[in-house]
Amino acid sequence: MRVRGKRVGELAADDLNTLVSARVPESLELEYKLELPGPGDGERKEYLADVSAFANTAGGVLLYGIETERDQRDRDTGIPKRIVGVKVPNADELVRRLTSIARDSLDPRLVPEIVLQIVDVDDLRQVVAIGVPRSLAGPHAVWFNKSGKFHRRSSAAKYQADVRDIRRMFLEAESWEDGARAFRDDRLKIISSDPHGLNLREDARLFVHAVPLGRREAAVDVRPHVVTIQSWADNAIELGTQIRGAFNFEGYMISGRDSGNRMAAYAQFFRNGALEGCTHRFHDVAQGSGGLIRVFDLSAFTTWLPTLAQTSTELLSRNLGVDPPFALYATAADMLGRTTGHFGRRQSGVFDRDTIALPMIFIPDASVDFVGACESALLVLWQSANLRDIVR
Repeated sequence: MRVRGKRVGELAADDLNTLVSARVPESLELEYKLELPGPGDGERKEYLADVSAFANTAGGVLLYGIETERDQRDRDTGIPKRIVGVKVPNADELVRRLTSIARDSLDPRLVPEIVLQIVDVDDLRQVVAIGVPRSLAGPHAVWFNKSGKFHRRSSAAKYQADVRDIRRMFLEAESWEDGARAFRDDRLKIISSDPHGLNLREDARLFVHAVPLGRREAAVDVRPHVVTIQSWADNAIELGTQIRGAFNFEGYMISGRDSGNRMAAYAQFFRNGALEGCTHRFHDVAQGSGGLIRVFDLSAFTTWLPTLAQTSTELLSRNLGVDPPFALYATAADMLGRTTGHFGRRQSGVFDRDTIALPMIFIPDASVDFVGACESALLVLWQSANLRDIVR
């Protein structure tokens, strides 16, 4: 939910003035409105149609308080003419009213909810920006007076969806998840065959993938964010020593190698906004009563995964301009026969298969409860070690 790369919550007067001076037209993800929706039924329906159309397509931003140009036939051109502004006597009441209308009159409920920002253009004028997320819970119907209708957006306007559009919308969310899963699977096959000579260490066998869901039209430029990426990777993945960063066909990779020039960990950022990480921090060996045993530190991983989900979401959305929702995957290889490494502190378990691909973790936005979001996936891993419940 951005306007020319700027998050809705960060919009300022200069950003709005630039839209007008540059004559930035309405688009698939941007619409100008002269006035705020009032309390009447017609205005509520129009507002709900706008919100649901964005949610059912690619997400977008409504800007209230901007007048658009008219052509010689008095048709709306979608090109901003001037900032008129709107009156907001009570900001809290406006936020409550518009949020509750969108929440209570769309079926199914819109998750995550809209984001509303009031921008002071000057002492007399304000513009209200409403960010509508793309939704995987849809399609969303507008229910009004016991009648339900679906809406969608074209390049610069909304329209009422027909039967073919509705069928496509129902299939679209599922196809996004299938695409994310296929991306993860393809990457694991490539890593396994190692056509690019990564030369991974034997214990570098924990892989994570954060994949944006939905339409991704523009490639991500990571060049301005290399330092931030390195800082994130060093903390989240533990790159170790001999850190190297390089641009490649897929995007940008930063890695750490050991004294034998074997890759111990890496993070790969893709031009489509996806992220791949590999780390050795949980695979280990320990001294047991009968000699050395192979270990996967399940307790440490249980703590680490929600933190990784949160920091990777923040990195992608705040720094690289890739908006949620995301599909997060974790895959642990070389696991058969490894112990969980609890050793007396609590019951230990032994993993029952070699490769454990955890189910998708859905990240709708940066405000999600990351521990709760990871819970079901973590339970699969614990039970793969013959342990009934997660123990923290």
